[in-house]
Amino acid sequence: MSDSDISGSGELEVKIDGDGWKQHCDLGKTITRSFEAAIALENLSLADIGVTIVLSDDATLAQLNDQWRSKPKPTNILSFPAPEGEKTESGKNYLGDMILAYGVVASEAGEQGKALETHLCHLVIHGALHLLGFDHLEDDAARQMEKLERTAMKTLNLPDPYLPTSAKQENIER
Repeated sequence: MSDSDISGSGELEVKIDGDGWKQHCDLGKTITRSFEAAIALENLSLADIGVTIVLSDDATLAQLNDQWRSKPKPTNILSFPAPEGEKTESGKNYLGDMILAYGVVASEAGEQGKALETHLCHLVIHGALHLLGFDHLEDDAARQMEKLERTAMKTLNLPDPYLPTSAKQENIER
């Protein structure tokens, strides 16, 4: 994997392993803000935990999705929670890894009329909640997870990710 570290904030490591992502600026800041909004819902901060987020491509996500979920197609994001008790080198609790597919994320953003960065924020929040143990397999759990995602997006002054929106209406603070 060819890694480019774009964020050194605390124990959040962001790596670019997909060319599509390289054309976007300030992704490290966008991802950090989104991840922090998600973990704050559980009264955590980057001072408490570690995580790795990889910005990759569709082919890599298709391979991983097939390997881990028996679905031989790319998906927008996969989250891999760390085994309980795993620590970072500095002794923080390691939550796990997230990996995102540029093509799928960009395509979904376009189809939904959202800015790529806004959709990325939502997916990072979604993935962080998975790392924290939330899921959407049952209806009640899905409603709870969606409520948390909406709350985190609102703290970032971003629109509800489950309502149609226009990229022109979105405002991402940089």
